[in-house]
Amino acid sequence: MWLALLVTAGFIPIKAAVVVDADVCVYGGTSGGVTAAVAAARLGKNVALICVNNHVGGLTASGLGVTDVGNTASIGGIAAEFYSRVGQAYGSANPVYWFEPRVAEQTFLQMLNGAGVTLYTNLQLASVTLSNLNLNQITMADGSIFRAKEFIDATYEGDLMAQAGVTFTWGAREFEHLWRIARGCLCE
Repeated sequence: MWLALLVTAGFIPIKAAVVVDADVCVYGGTSGGVTAAVAAARLGKNVALICVNNHVGGLTASGLGVTDVGNTASIGGIAAEFYSRVGQAYGSANPVYWFEPRVAEQTFLQMLNGAGVTLYTNLQLASVTLSNLNLNQITMADGSIFRAKEFIDATYEGDLMAQAGVTFTWGAREFEHLWRIARGCLCE
């Protein structure tokens, strides 16, 4: 069943290096990466989603199957669709927020397939190619090349941003002053 689902989801097991041209290339198969890829494809873009392993959905499909919901009315868009589809997988007409990882991954694969996203797995970023500060292509460790008009880094680590030289900050210290302002405290 898994093989059939992966084939119908546009899963392309890469044996040899390939060259892929896309409108949008999403690097990172996290739930955010899946959502970005689905959204772009639904807007008519040709989308390539690259995963570093052979699973999609990140933490959501890897064991974090209990969602801190709070106010369910605040969940909309593709996230609401995901939870509704998970509910359908369990035979419920309602969204389901507690689920098994395999159900989450199957749901993500179905969403990718339905949107026409092409999924590439087991690929590690090796290098990036910039022209006038614009990212033009990324090269994987196996030699595969992905060229796109737009790139999205949906990894948890920011691997693509870092290799492309994008300025970024990590950790809480850099944002401490913003939290003070948001709480109404203007003192040091």
